[in-house]
Amino acid sequence: MLLSRAALTRRVHSRALSSYSPKVRAYPFAISATDAVADVGLTPAVNAGLFDRILTFLGMMEPAKPEKIVPVYFPAWFIDAEVEFNASAPTDTGNVNGRLTAVFLNSYLPGHTMDKVSTISFLSPTLSLCEPVPFSSELETQHGMKVTCLPFKTVPFPVVDLARSLDSERLVVDGMRIDPSSISANLFAAYPVLIPLYLAQYSLEPDEEDTDPIGRTVLVEAHDTNGRIIAEMVDGEIMAFSSRLPPRHPPPPELADSSLYKMLDNAEQRVRRRLEEMQQDEGTAEDMMYCRGDPATFHNISSITLPPKWRIPNLQQHTAWLDKFATAEGIQQLVTGGKLDSMDDPRIRPWTADERNDVRAFFTLGQERSNAYAFLQGLSSIKTKGGIAGDTFQEMEKYAQKFDSQREEATPSWWREWLDSTKKK
Repeated sequence: MLLSRAALTRRVHSRALSSYSPKVRAYPFAISATDAVADVGLTPAVNAGLFDRILTFLGMMEPAKPEKIVPVYFPAWFIDAEVEFNASAPTDTGNVNGRLTAVFLNSYLPGHTMDKVSTISFLSPTLSLCEPVPFSSELETQHGMKVTCLPFKTVPFPVVDLARSLDSERLVVDGMRIDPSSISANLFAAYPVLIPLYLAQYSLEPDEEDTDPIGRTVLVEAHDTNGRIIAEMVDGEIMAFSSRLPPRHPPPPELADSSLYKMLDNAEQRVRRRLEEMQQDEGTAEDMMYCRGDPATFHNISSITLPPKWRIPNLQQHTAWLDKFATAEGIQQLVTGGKLDSMDDPRIRPWTADERNDVRAFFTLGQERSNAYAFLQGLSSIKTKGGIAGDTFQEMEKYAQKFDSQREEATPSWWREWLDSTKKK
């Protein structure tokens, strides 16, 4: 169970609390453990009956009580990066080759390898509305409870090397084939943050006699009053969970149009659909059930700069394809052996508006520069055919070249520092 591991490691990790770097930012706990338990009681995670959840909401029924609930600060990395690579893609006139640039903004990597929690992206929509604060000793206690603070055990920078080592057959998406050996990073910023969670362990009574109680761990995002609620599903729990959902019946007329009923009924229907998907997946031994909210992506591709004549890619399809690489095995390859020696790496930045603005200004100039040179390349072919005056071409060439100096000036000093350090090795 997820919770038991967190509880067992509390004593070990409590010694490392003061070792968090000043670069680390933490999201405060917006809800208490009591609030979390009450919220879980309104979802199918531990309360299958819709009308039981309505009674719980109205205060006429107590929410199910967990055997144990632990507040946890889960370490994570937010990533901003600009990556270049060679690729080929089909066009109306055959395959074409080119060099592409992809910009990733606010992507996510886990900072710890804690069981299946590390395979969840905590980039929930409400997280972007909250502002983290520098970690301090005051955050070690939240709502009267001591927080288990997990240490950073992964670093994100090997991701680029791991991508280079992949088989080229795995790097085919939307008809585009990527050459893994050509992948390079023009800039890579990693921001260490702490995500507040509650891990609650429940023992649910079975519906049938002579059956053992059903153990379930439920995770509650605590950065917001409406964070996601995720239930761990293991072994035979999928079928057991399905059996606890009673048949759907029409509501009493007095409840049919109420917003409360519609909200709870929509949540139940989403859970039913997800259960059907899980049961259709042969060999599924474990999964996470989103009882409030939906899964979030690991990768956020802001833009892809293409050579001329390439068709515009489906960014959502590319994002979904990249997320398939976010497996427990892949995350293990980012492990540093339990000690992060490289927090002084200049590429690790505090998650502040000033830091992000500097990085994104660099990205914006890169896109404008690429667009200008792509336009210049198109003019070059027209000039060759005598369709454009030489003076006009030279003016456009000067316009494109000005982005070279602007981009150079916009390069963050810490990236220059890191580049200089690699040249000395």
